[in-house]
Amino acid sequence: MRQAAVQLAVYRLAWAALRGCPTSSVRTAFYYVRSGITVVPDELPAPGELAMLLTDCAGRRSDT
Repeated sequence: MRQAAVQLAVYRLAWAALRGCPTSSVRTAFYYVRSGITVVPDELPAPGELAMLLTDCAGRRSDT
């Protein structure tokens, strides 16, 4: 679920940038169509944490 939460956080950041609003004003949730269940994550990575994840990932790729 952590990887899905990271992806959702990226979508939230992109939507906020497109709309010109703060990320805190963008509500997020996973909606499972088959079961009709909506799951609201307790916490999503902040923009700074997303940047660190990308930097760490890029660093690992350049080491190979």
